Amino acid sequence: MANQPEQIQWDDGVYQLETTDPVQGGVGGTSNRPLLNLANRTAYLKDRQDKLVNGEIIPDTVAPKNSPAFTGTPTAPDVVLGDRSGKIANTKFVQDTVNGILSKSVAGNQNVTLTAAEAGNGILAFTGVLTGNISVIVPATAKSWIVSNQTSGNFTLTVKTAAGTGVAVEQGKNAELWCDGASVRPSTNDYRNAALTGTPTAPTAAAGDSSQQVANTEFVQQTANEMAIVYAIILGG
Repeated sequence: MANQPEQIQWDDGVYQLETTDPVQGGVGGTSNRPLLNLANRTAYLKDRQDKLVNGEIIPDTVAPKNSPAFTGTPTAPDVVLGDRSGKIANTKFVQDTVNGILSKSVAGNQNVTLTAAEAGNGILAFTGVLTGNISVIVPATAKSWIVSNQTSGNFTLTVKTAAGTGVAVEQGKNAELWCDGASVRPSTNDYRNAALTGTPTAPTAAAGDSSQQVANTEFVQQTANEMAIVYAIILGG
């Protein structure tokens, strides 16, 4: 007994035996045509299934798991803001992380703890009437924000981590802050005990100025020359 000479191919149809067809067996026999069509289809499906199980690429059907090269406009599911994992980020996640706005009322006098998703926004705007000094607690993970203190009431709002230090943001002001994973810090330099390097410059103060304005070498030279002229007049007089 021999088997049908099946092939790995998808036959478009299964031959229907007609009443006028002769009973004919063997390879290529009319009576075996529908059986061969079904056998070819079965072999085709079995081949595809084996390739899927083995992780092989099937052209134009599925992408490989290992280093897929997407084309066209691939998409990915939305990820919750604040997520820090190996999940694929889509453009919405990126835009919200950088430019997303959280507007949250922190009215009252109780500290407010932000969820990871809330703190995942790039801009944090706080509103409401404060009746006491409060802290807004953010997750202790590396992140930067623009914080807008839109509250009212003569009380302070400090952005900090639960166990670290933070920064007080004045009412009606915006501040660029960042978390180093332990504490919240200002993104801009307050120039306290700053150690300048290179060739720093400063505007020339007005002649005769006597304040805390930074003096540059031009101001020093002008003042020295003016003093020299005064001394010369005095000594010459």
